[in-house]
This record gives sequence, C-alpha cells and structure tokens, in this order.
Amino acid sequence: MDVASVPPSRTAELVRQTLLVALIMIGCTLSMRAEFFVVASAALTIGFIATSSGDALWRAWRSIDRSTLVGCVTMAVLWAYGFTLGLWEGYPRSHVLRNFFGLAFFLPSLFAASVVVGQAGISRIAVRTGLSALILLVVLRVGSIIGFVPIELFKFLGVPVGLADFGLRVYSFGAFPIFGWQAMVAVALYQALGEGAFPKAALLAGQVLLIVAATMFVTESKGILLGAIAVLAVPLVLQFRPAAHARYALAAAAIVVVQTQVIMPGTTYVAINWLGLKPSEIMAELVEKARLSAAKGGDQLVDDDSSNPVETIFGAQSLGNAERYAQAQELLDDVVPFGHGLGAPITTGYSRSVTYPYGFELSFLNVIHKFGVFSLFYFAFLLYSGYRILTSPKPILERSAALGLLGYTFPSIGNPVLFAVQAVFIHMLALHGATRRLPA
Repeated sequence: MDVASVPPSRTAELVRQTLLVALIMIGCTLSMRAEFFVVASAALTIGFIATSSGDALWRAWRSIDRSTLVGCVTMAVLWAYGFTLGLWEGYPRSHVLRNFFGLAFFLPSLFAASVVVGQAGISRIAVRTGLSALILLVVLRVGSIIGFVPIELFKFLGVPVGLADFGLRVYSFGAFPIFGWQAMVAVALYQALGEGAFPKAALLAGQVLLIVAATMFVTESKGILLGAIAVLAVPLVLQFRPAAHARYALAAAAIVVVQTQVIMPGTTYVAINWLGLKPSEIMAELVEKARLSAAKGGDQLVDDDSSNPVETIFGAQSLGNAERYAQAQELLDDVVPFGHGLGAPITTGYSRSVTYPYGFELSFLNVIHKFGVFSLFYFAFLLYSGYRILTSPKPILERSAALGLLGYTFPSIGNPVLFAVQAVFIHMLALHGATRRLPA
C-alpha cells in the first residue's frame, strides 16, 4: 500500500489508544484521586472533540447503544435521588458528595468512551493497559522492598499503601485493567485446549499463573485473588461447548491449585530463606509453616486450612473478614425500604472510619443501605452489562476483554471500590466496547 493511501484515521486511532492507555494505566495504577481522574478524562475527551470533525463526532454519538444510554441515565437519576435524600436528612454535604460519586460518572464516561475509543475496539487497549499497569505495579512493589522507592514517593503520588508481608503492599485500582488482559489470555488458553494444541496451552496457562502471581505479589489482596479466579471462568460463559468445557475447567482448577498451594507459599519461602527478607510480625506463623512445609516435602502446608483458597478468602479467622462479617450484620439490620441516602452512617453509631462513617468495605450491601429498594436499578444495570457483553456479536477477544474488565466487581464484594470513578470508567469502556454500533 502506498504511504499516501494510508488513511489519516489510522494515525488518529493510534493516538487515541496511546492516550487512553496512559490515562487508565496512570489513573488506576497510581489510584489517582477521583477529582483528578475526572479532570484528566474530561480533558482527554474535550481535546479529541476539539480536534475532531463534526462528522467524526456524529459517528461517535451514533455509536452509542441506546439501551446502554438509558442505563447510564438511570444511574444518574439514582445518584440524584441518593444525593437529594442525603441532603434532606441533613448529612454533611462533603459526605453526601463523596459517597458513591462514581454513580454520577457513568453517563460522562459513556460519552468519553464513545469519543476516545473510536471504532478500533478494546482488545488491544485491554492488553496494553493490563501489561503496562502490571509492570508499573511490580516496579513500585520491588522498589519498596529494596528501598529504592521511598514511602515519601508513594505519598507524593497519592498511591495508597500499607504494611505487607515484605515491604509495602500497593492498594490500587491497578488490577482492574489487568483483569481484561487476563481474560483474553484465558480465552486463548481455552481455544488452544479445544484445538488440541497442548504445548501452546501450557505456555498460556503459565502466562495466566504469572499474571495472577504478579498481581497478588503487588496487592496481597484476597479480593483481587477472588477476581482473578472468577476471570478464569470467562471462556466457559462466552462459548457453549460442553465437550471442551471439562478440559478447560480442569485446567482452570489446576491453575487455582498451583497458585494457592505452590506459588504463594513458595514465594514466601524463597523471600525468607533465599533473599533474606524480614517478614512482618503477622506473617510469623505462616513463615514457620512455609519452612516446615519445605522441610517435609510440602505436605504440611497443603493440608493446612490456611492454604485452602475458600478459607483464605472467606474464612472468619481473618481479622479483616471478621470485621466484614460484623459490617454485614450492622448494614442489614439498618436497611430501610427507601434507603438512608448518600452520606448516611449506620444509625446505631457503628462505623469503620471516623473520617468516612458512611463508607464500608461491603460495597454491595452499602448500596442497599443507601438506596433501599431502588438499589435494584443498579443491580439490574450490572446484570444487563454482563448480559449484553455475553450476547454481543463482537469477536470473542473483544467480548472476553470486556467481560474481564467487569472483574472489578469481585474485589468490590469486600472493598469500597465499586463506584470508584476509575472502575466506572472501565465499566463503560467494557460495555461500550461490546455494544458500540458500527457505521452502516
């Protein structure tokens, strides 16, 4: 093809993708404050609007699926209801505004996605953002372990961190785009198994293990592990091929077992005995188990309940889980038919934070607490999003990327990130990517 015949739109799409990847990677990985992310995404969108022709903007508007648009408008109305009720009840205005602010961001995010994504699709965006985010997160985590990245830098960048097994764990939304990439690799694994290409399948299974292990290494989050395990099921729901499902389910189960029984305790053992890293006090018991396991061939740790992924994620013996179970009871006991409104604390005075008494790790129960019966609108929209992605006529890699990006809802079960503006933006990126209407 002659250089002169290359359409200028190809260069424009490359620019769009590069800037969008940068926005998501930096905004999610560094857990950019909500207001900064809103401004950055708005500036990117307005920039493209200003440099696009009227015809291009008209195509962007027409690419929006109308039922998706109705869903986003409904989310805006739901937020307005909670906002109004919260002010009516007299809760502090700052609490009312901050609580579930992302609900008001669905509609702007849909418009932004229609303008910025264009017609190129989201599979390549998912791979590039996931890979870039994971690399940056690993660099930050390793840097904290060896002392190359001081905690002052985390504070300056606004990255939330906490004490972990070794060094600092990075509390960020960086895993959200990684889920989309992981889902695409899982689908490729499924296809390789279906074709009998077992050497290729083994390599892809190793890639999935590496993605999950690296993400867990950075975040040390049970919610992230739950999301990563859930994303392994993406191929099973995207294609209805029962004959191949058994082989894929076996491969997925093997990945989970290797991840929880071998890689996690193994990395702990290597960190202590080979790298000489000093664990935190709360790791002392697990460290001893890792040493005993290594001395006795690994049987002891495998048989221990702490290595059971179900116990690890949901077990009440964890202090964090015990707190979540207490929150669940308090939230459920305080539910009223029409909700308490945004910014509402629990009426008994129970709270997990003096600064943010309206916030709780159990995001889904918190939605019910704030909106009551009207929370059904949000849950219906979430189910609709999954349904539209599953039934979309888009290529399977597009749908796998989109469904994987919705993996953020699993960490949200036990973390207050359901309506983080980054999560909402990714949600709209996924849904618009699967439902966008191509020009006739």
